[in-house]
Amino acid sequence: MILFAIVCTARLIKVTLSIKKVLLKGDKEKNAHTRWLLTPEVFIPAFVITIIFWAICLWKVKLTDKQVPIMGLLTALFFAAMMMNYPVVGGTTAHLLGGAAIGLILGPFAGGISITIILVLQAFL
Repeated sequence: MILFAIVCTARLIKVTLSIKKVLLKGDKEKNAHTRWLLTPEVFIPAFVITIIFWAICLWKVKLTDKQVPIMGLLTALFFAAMMMNYPVVGGTTAHLLGGAAIGLILGPFAGGISITIILVLQAFL
């Protein structure tokens, strides 16, 4: 839930900003692809819910001194692995979903923080 809301919010903000630039340059009828964007009434509550879940993760995470470097290394590893596309039969591609692996290794709260960092970076890069 937290991951979905963060990804949607970050990507929507990025897309909305780029669409606003396009709309300022041209006519609305020429830019019919803007009809599928979520309105602020949808993505603002999603962002608020995301912040609440992220605060819960930050409050409940219990890391030892040995786990902090592992968390950083796993975040970097899965960031690189999730950015790559792998070819699948039929001419499509897929990518690695590392949330479950990080959640199993670090625990749900530290895993939520790691995946949040990964997805926010991917949304803006």
